[in-house]
Amino acid sequence: MFGDLHAVGFTVWHPDVINGTASSLYNSALEGIALSTFEQAAVSLAYQHLEPNLKHLSDTALIERLFRNFVWGYMRKIILKEQKNPGTQQHNIDENKAYKNQKEVTTRRFKYLYQNGWNERVQLLAVDVECTSDQEDNPGGGFYIMPKPARNPHITDFLRTVDELRIKKPLFRRQRKKTFMEESRVPHPDPAHRSRISERVPLRCPLDWFEANFFNSMDLASRAKFVDAPICLPLQGTDIVQIPNLDWKTMDKAEFMEKYGNDIRARYNLPTEEEIERLNDMEGEGSD
Repeated sequence: MFGDLHAVGFTVWHPDVINGTASSLYNSALEGIALSTFEQAAVSLAYQHLEPNLKHLSDTALIERLFRNFVWGYMRKIILKEQKNPGTQQHNIDENKAYKNQKEVTTRRFKYLYQNGWNERVQLLAVDVECTSDQEDNPGGGFYIMPKPARNPHITDFLRTVDELRIKKPLFRRQRKKTFMEESRVPHPDPAHRSRISERVPLRCPLDWFEANFFNSMDLASRAKFVDAPICLPLQGTDIVQIPNLDWKTMDKAEFMEKYGNDIRARYNLPTEEEIERLNDMEGEGSD
């Protein structure tokens, strides 16, 4: 592309999407360079990993529409947002990175819980990505774990114990230590630090994922979403570290609720049947 740019006297590929039009001489020249170099790259199998259908390369009108939609729709929208609020795009990039890392940690936790025979109530702690704290880069290496204000500290302790056990693996012959290494995750030094992601709560989780006071302060409609949510852990103070010698690890729901769960559930202000009925009536009226 750079050779083609210099051939027509340009030093950078920089369409004028703010003050120009797609059909201006300047933007048309840049479009022509972009499309011709794209076609050369595609024919040279530069995009083979994306498995493109190369028969569409001959459809000039289609390629042009796709290009203009990307530049004059997607890119222009990003540039206008950045002009209005400088730093927005970098913030979105950082947030997307944090969400990707958050999802990876959630997946690893679920795999560990499933493979090690934990009951489905506990596995539910690693299904919805919002059960997991997001993270940001630690200048000293690894990541800072962002505080999750809605989460029960008891659940936080359990998940960190799971991470310690999950990462702790023996090293066998012909294996390298780096094979199992994950970048360190340590609590953020500022407990009051927040991100947009850390404020989010899951929709699929055990009831006791929530810190009881936080849950009880939520509005009625939000609390109603968790009427049927299970309880996953015994009360705080119960030994949750000794694995596998836990009587509740594979305990059926009825026995667990009788021994542990009912006392925990009583701490949460769940809507009554009458309150839920009124909510449903109001939703029905709103849809008419």
